[in-house]
Amino acid sequence: MGYFEIILRKECIKIFGENITIEIFKFYWRYLDDIFILWKKSWGALEIFINLINNIHPKFKFTSNIEQNCIHFLDISIQLQSNNIISTDIYYKPTDSKQYLHFFSNHPRHIKRNIPYNLANRINRLVSDDSNREIRLKELKDVLLDLKYPSQLIDDAILKSNNIHNTINFHHTNNDTIKNKCDTNYFTFTYSKSNLEHFSNFHNSFLSVLYSTFFNNYSNFNRCLRQPPNILRFLSQQNIYTIKKCNISRCEVCPCLIEAREFINIKGRFICFNGSMTCTTKNVVYYLVCRGCNTADYVGETSTTLRKRMTLHRQHIRDKKYGFMKASLHIRSCANSNFFIIPIFKLNNESKWIRRQMEEFFRYNLNTNLNK
Repeated sequence: MGYFEIILRKECIKIFGENITIEIFKFYWRYLDDIFILWKKSWGALEIFINLINNIHPKFKFTSNIEQNCIHFLDISIQLQSNNIISTDIYYKPTDSKQYLHFFSNHPRHIKRNIPYNLANRINRLVSDDSNREIRLKELKDVLLDLKYPSQLIDDAILKSNNIHNTINFHHTNNDTIKNKCDTNYFTFTYSKSNLEHFSNFHNSFLSVLYSTFFNNYSNFNRCLRQPPNILRFLSQQNIYTIKKCNISRCEVCPCLIEAREFINIKGRFICFNGSMTCTTKNVVYYLVCRGCNTADYVGETSTTLRKRMTLHRQHIRDKKYGFMKASLHIRSCANSNFFIIPIFKLNNESKWIRRQMEEFFRYNLNTNLNK
């Protein structure tokens, strides 16, 4: 659609001229493939413009609604008042049955508590007239009462939404009124890093007008910057996995377990955890280092809990009858005769072959010196 608009602008210049094209696109807005235009030229020119849109590409066909006083765009009803002031109201399609989540449905309580607040917020954002807004909020309450929402819950949600709306909705009122509404005022800018220089220029010039017009350099005015949502942030979000002690009484692994968050640096290699793990986690690959010298290390795997596997390690270190592994012999001969331990990989599959393959992978990459 962005590329479509580039071609549309060029074609408009050919037909209407550059000055009229600038005037047309001054009152042209689009959300995805829905276009809203305030048309100030003749009706004949509007028909030419609609034909032009539909003939730019054979795959692009638009339907149009043309009204003089009131038109619906997305979920907003836009009305032109007699004094040439535009007012907005919330718009429900005829097929909208308002079947919101029933209060007795089997959903978490916090979801059902948020529904009245979010619906009230939507009305406060979209309805510009105060009296009309009260009517819409009353209609909302009636719908939610039919869905068995408690009356007090609905009233609290509407009150909370009204308070927030009164705080951030800057009307052309005198400074004393604004100061009485809230001690601190916030204004949030959404910006793009790729256009930061342009944003900064706009930011400074706009604030000077805002201060002088509304606040008279009112000191309690906070500027907030917000990054717009983008698909990269959504795809790059990942769970934060942690390694923690189980803190079970008499657990002998907790004193020697290394706690970490997200990743650990071992021998200059960053190992990111694929799951949260504790002393009681099963089916893991673990990293063990001698506490006496802090240089000798070992990678192992276990299908049982880490606590049980470490019990065997300690038994092999204490008892010469069983301790024939290179790791046991080294730790037993070291001054401290103890070790540090951290699980580094959690397997969802209980296959012994896969576990051994992951153990070999970490042995090779960490170049451990206590493995065979």
